Amino acid sequence: MSLQKPETIQEVLLARGPMADRSLLIKTSSEGIIQQVFGNPGHFSATWEPGKNVSDIFPFLVTFFPAAPLEMLELPRMIWEEFYLDFLIFRESGEATWILITDVTAEVDEIKEKIQKNNDFVLSSAPRQFSFENPFGNLHLFDVLSFIKTNENKFVPVGGIPAWAEKYYPEAISVRNGLEIGNVFPYLEVFLPEAEVFWETADDTRMEDSDMWIENPADDVELHFRAFAANRNGNHFLFIRLLDQNDIPVSQQTLQKAREHQLLYEKLQKAEKELKQLLQYKDKFVSIVSHDLRSPMASVVSIAEMFLTDDELLACMNDFNREMLHSMKDELTRLLEYNNRLYHWANLELGNFKLDKEKIKVRKLVDSAIQTAQPKTEAKNIRLTSSVIPEDLETEVDVSLFLQVLNNLIGNAVKFTPEGGTISLDVKKENGKIRYYVSDTGVGMPEKIKKSIFSGVPGESTLGTSGEKGSGLGLDIVKKIVDAHGFSIEVQSEEGKGTTFIITEN
Repeated sequence: MSLQKPETIQEVLLARGPMADRSLLIKTSSEGIIQQVFGNPGHFSATWEPGKNVSDIFPFLVTFFPAAPLEMLELPRMIWEEFYLDFLIFRESGEATWILITDVTAEVDEIKEKIQKNNDFVLSSAPRQFSFENPFGNLHLFDVLSFIKTNENKFVPVGGIPAWAEKYYPEAISVRNGLEIGNVFPYLEVFLPEAEVFWETADDTRMEDSDMWIENPADDVELHFRAFAANRNGNHFLFIRLLDQNDIPVSQQTLQKAREHQLLYEKLQKAEKELKQLLQYKDKFVSIVSHDLRSPMASVVSIAEMFLTDDELLACMNDFNREMLHSMKDELTRLLEYNNRLYHWANLELGNFKLDKEKIKVRKLVDSAIQTAQPKTEAKNIRLTSSVIPEDLETEVDVSLFLQVLNNLIGNAVKFTPEGGTISLDVKKENGKIRYYVSDTGVGMPEKIKKSIFSGVPGESTLGTSGEKGSGLGLDIVKKIVDAHGFSIEVQSEEGKGTTFIITEN
């Protein structure tokens, strides 16, 4: 049916006979702006003014503007104020759009009693082949919530609203611009792909139905639903029907629970994949930034150290300035150490490292670690000892990375050992395996921290016995490097009695 002129549409009105005096013809732009009105607007008790948007009067029409280049669109019967209305929307070849509105309240009142008496009609058992003029206008009487699908794959409620939807799902019936239906009824994410295939068939003679599912919209409330997809006049409809719980077999309820668990598992898998990707991006960012910061920070530390060794310069400074220069150097050194740990941690997380193993005497490893730690231990008056290690005892490790393990463990021991305490780095060969023991007489750690210390999540930094600040990353780096070597690490600690880390070469 192609309508090119207003006169042609008026002829349609005349052809409607007695219903013509209950019809209203509105000419709008393609954007829905009213241009002309034919008929008796006062019958609908609304203010009709040229320039007004028709969706301000009928909010549910907002979905259909801007109007698509269609010949005719018939909407399901709508309830507006106290009226039941039929809508026909025509699009001319130009920009004009015509909306024909007919008041069918009288006809609805006449059949209401018949519909109510026909309450044995059950949508779920309706014949697969059916044909009746308008099956969608009053489905709310059968506990059915009806939606029309928009071009943006959203859903707008149409027709009457069943009581259960008003009570438990007000958000589903109040969205004007379309609803992401899966956000309200998650199970529909399973059914919608099947419905999409059905909608593409444009078959008006049957429906596609879903399996039953269960929702819990409130405490101690369990509702059973089934969804249906239908086509009508080129439009796609979705119906959600509340089922009678007494008619639901226990087997179906059990099956539904299993489906819900599967759906939840799939969503968790998707979330885990996205989270891993975000964490990888984060680690790459940290690696790049910390790498770029290392050189300038090291340069500033070198300048500060040069100033502190210049006796002539220091003689020109007062005590406060000298103290500030020392503080600046100490803070920058700490920041550089933190940055280096952050860089190693990020690259270990990304797997951006390759072990470069070589054979080395264990004694040489231990001597190197002790030499590195001496300035820190002497500053706190801590005695650092080592056991006698046979000269012929060798190991095969990535020397640079494994030394970082020993340095981090000794540095951690210095941090939590009070002045005058003792730290020992001992190596023993037991049952054919080399074991490294880093022990201290420090404050120890509570059971809760001991259990989570190798969890892989950087924790909050704890101040040392002399107020030393740490990065919270040291032991994470240690664990990554030890694991990469195929070694194992464990901790023994008791509050007030010190801590021992044990690395075992497997």
